[in-house]
Amino acid sequence: MVDTGGRRGPATAESVPGEQRCSGEKRAASVLQLADFMYVGSEMIDDAHPPPPETILFVEDEALIRMDMAEFLRECGYQVHEASNADEAVVALSSKLAIDLVITDVRMTGDMDGVALAEWIAEHRPGVEVVLTSALSRPSEMSLTAKYLAKPYTGRALFDLAREALARQSLPVGPKTD
Repeated sequence: MVDTGGRRGPATAESVPGEQRCSGEKRAASVLQLADFMYVGSEMIDDAHPPPPETILFVEDEALIRMDMAEFLRECGYQVHEASNADEAVVALSSKLAIDLVITDVRMTGDMDGVALAEWIAEHRPGVEVVLTSALSRPSEMSLTAKYLAKPYTGRALFDLAREALARQSLPVGPKTD
């Protein structure tokens, strides 16, 4: 468990003018676990075996934005892979990488833009959530259910949308069976 000043809970992003940072519980492998188990009410929680961090593929052709935002998401506790265009993203998505969320720019160099990448993901990797980002207005050909984040964006806005998309991904699909 990471020391969060007495607070327990999911990571939260805090915005300070000129600075982006993430605080709260991080799932960092380098942090030593001082207590293997803890109790909440009468329920025992195994802190020695936390769930693995969610994995994000961050696709952005502007290197500084990609590196800065990917590092910010890592500080928030996510595992992040990077791709500079949709072609690299397809290679990563076709591999054995477990990817929960793809955050992609709409306009990129290469044969495929972000909207086409989102369509490819829906066809070949259903269940992987997609967030599209762009300095332009929301693309008209974009699915109404897809998440969209206008550029320029803050780390806080990116974190909030990533958390929302990952929460949506974990919702059960289909009718409930008893």
